[in-house]
Amino acid sequence: MIAPARILPLAYFRVPPIDYSLPVYEDDGEIISPVLSGPKLKARELAGMRREVCRYLLSAGYVEDESEVTVGVLRPRDLRLVGPAAIFRSQLDAEFWLPTVEGISAEGPVIGVLANAARLSEPERRRAGGAPLVQDAAPAEADVMSLLRLLRAEMAPKYDYEQMAALYASEIRPEIWEAVEARSDDAGIRLVAYLTDDEGTLLELGVRRLSTGDLCAALADTGINAFLADTADALASAVGAHLHRSGFLRFAEEIEIHAAEAPRAERLDTEAIWTRGDGIPHRDDVAADEPEEVHT
Repeated sequence: MIAPARILPLAYFRVPPIDYSLPVYEDDGEIISPVLSGPKLKARELAGMRREVCRYLLSAGYVEDESEVTVGVLRPRDLRLVGPAAIFRSQLDAEFWLPTVEGISAEGPVIGVLANAARLSEPERRRAGGAPLVQDAAPAEADVMSLLRLLRAEMAPKYDYEQMAALYASEIRPEIWEAVEARSDDAGIRLVAYLTDDEGTLLELGVRRLSTGDLCAALADTGINAFLADTADALASAVGAHLHRSGFLRFAEEIEIHAAEAPRAERLDTEAIWTRGDGIPHRDDVAADEPEEVHT
């Protein structure tokens, strides 16, 4: 492997069973992976590089299926190779693939897309002595759902509403989702559906409300997947579409929005207990305390 001078890898595509990995780099606005005694893989963004790497590994006989290829990202704060914090995907575009990584900003820990991993718009032309350009800054936010919201906003000039709404976060690491829960509130509603398995499993998902007012919900199948929307109906539609596409629902519309049940009291309020001095509540004590009906 001949790496570009003085450049650290953005990520590694790995085949764990045989301990084989291909590092990829950002070099002069392109994503590259120069394979020793092999092709120089090149793409405009990480999703394209993933396709090139998988094609090479399949043709070379290293894997039999793309699912055998994993990805590790270089975490900027300690240069450790870790799994992505989450991977953004699209329910409409199977080729959309954007990994994220943890980082540090002046305000504290953040989640960001890999530097220059996403080309959300046509790059600006550089000018001598000019300020940093938009494409030089990778989007980052305090949690992964806020990052998804920011990503949609940056993609607005390029994608329509339906395409942006189709974006969701997949393969979220548990501690990354816990950070979302810590920064959001219970929205007081649940998404409820009966799955198509033999047991007719009841699925009930809690809904969280971000500080921006947006709603999100997460479910675990092959990992933690989380969805974001500005209304409960839109969130139910996104979750229903995912469950239907995954074979868990017959129709995407088979998901309902329910109000969350009030939590049961762990103990009775002392004012709700009436006794006759023997320490035992009696039904007629309750009736005696009820207001009488007044006839006029």
